[in-house]
Amino acid sequence: MDTTDRAKGFLLTTLGVLILTPDAVLIRLIEADPWTLLFWRGLLQCLALVLGYLVVYRGRAVPVFCSAGRFGLLIGLNYAIGNMLFIHSIRTTSVANTLLILSTSPLIAAVYSGVFLKERTPGRTWLAAAVALAGVAILFSGSGVSGSVNGDVLAFVAACCMAGSFVMIRAARVDNMIPAVAISGLFIALLAFPFTPALAVTPRDATWLLVLGGLVIPVAFALITLGPRYISAPEVSLLMLIETALGPAWVWLFLGEAPSVRTLFGGAVLLGALVVHTVVSMRKAEA
Repeated sequence: MDTTDRAKGFLLTTLGVLILTPDAVLIRLIEADPWTLLFWRGLLQCLALVLGYLVVYRGRAVPVFCSAGRFGLLIGLNYAIGNMLFIHSIRTTSVANTLLILSTSPLIAAVYSGVFLKERTPGRTWLAAAVALAGVAILFSGSGVSGSVNGDVLAFVAACCMAGSFVMIRAARVDNMIPAVAISGLFIALLAFPFTPALAVTPRDATWLLVLGGLVIPVAFALITLGPRYISAPEVSLLMLIETALGPAWVWLFLGEAPSVRTLFGGAVLLGALVVHTVVSMRKAEA
């Protein structure tokens, strides 16, 4: 793969993750029950992408959407399960534990890529993943590490789902796997519906839900889903950690919760590892 394609992969994934970074603060701003939030977030995510396909492709929307095939269904289901497990993990163990365990996804993706795709993960990617993991550990070291074993297991399975989705997207070798994001939204809505106490939300919550489910999630994951076409699954998983580093900045900006020095240092280590890895990878591709 040439340098232009790799640059495109890094750019699409990074842009998608940057758009995703306000996700946590938007969830904090929504006061609805978590299951109600999940239902509307998933449904709006699905509807936004389906509408986008109808506008862009018009009469060809259905065949283009269906071109994702069985892989699209599997990836959509995998995305949905990962999201649901993430929510359950947050509810049963500490946030620090959940995010620390999720940050192992680049290492899991590297193993998956080697086993299922026979792709060799460069040493620089393993090193960057290890340094990034250390940065995440520093970032959340002040939050405590106590929690439920069950919640920790759910977080690990969620990390496996995230890594598995990127590996499957790369294995499918389909030009456009964005339909899988719409399918995942539908699965999330269907899975959340039985546990949703009420579908009605306040006007304020409706506004934030439209921003989250109708714009941020579909656009972000549509771009992220295009990444594995051009770069490896471990590299996509590494770039996903940008959200972990920048998420506290949005909370600080909108909710006034200033991050600690430890958080800032851990975020700097994490972002530094990602920047260095990206620059070195691009130079290797040019050589």
